[in-house]
Formats: sequence, C-alpha cells, structure tokens
Amino acid sequence: VTGHTGFKGSWLTLWLNQLGARVTGYSDEVPGSPPVFDLLGLETRIDHRLGDIRDRGCLAGVLDEVRPDMVFHLAARALVLRSHVDPVGTFETNTMGM
Repeated sequence: VTGHTGFKGSWLTLWLNQLGARVTGYSDEVPGSPPVFDLLGLETRIDHRLGDIRDRGCLAGVLDEVRPDMVFHLAARALVLRSHVDPVGTFETNTMGM
C-alpha cells in the first residue's frame, strides 16, 4: 500500500491486515497530529517502509524484495497549498509514482 500512513491508506492497511493479508506499506512520512497510522498501532502490525514514491530506485528495490501480489497506490499530496507551490512535484507524486 503506497501512502499507507495517510488517512485513507491507514484504514485500508488496517482492513487488509485484519483480513490476514501480509501488508507492506510505503510512504514518505507519517502525517497528521496525531496520525491515524499511529493511533491504529500499524507500525508493529505490518512491514512499514519509508521512502519517496518518486524515487523509482528505492521503490523498485522494495517491490523486488517484497514481490507483492497487488499494489494499492494511495500515495498522494493532499494539501492544496502544497500543490500550488509545487505543481510538478504534486503531479509526479499523484500520477507518476509507480
């Protein structure tokens, strides 16, 4: 699950984990205050990885190591102001991350 530390990603990660899936999460940060990811205690329940979705080498390394059956791409920049300041970075993160 890319973006597994965000609001939607955290809930999807929890749901998959509770269904018995072996979940690997890939995200660049743990957002929020307090973050849903932390409140749900997910760091100790899954394979938690930090990295930039735009870093293809790092992401490819994780995918080669984990060899997932499927990928849920939820990594995205959700803050509008940040998107206005860096539209290219937002496009790369939200659409080209994989």
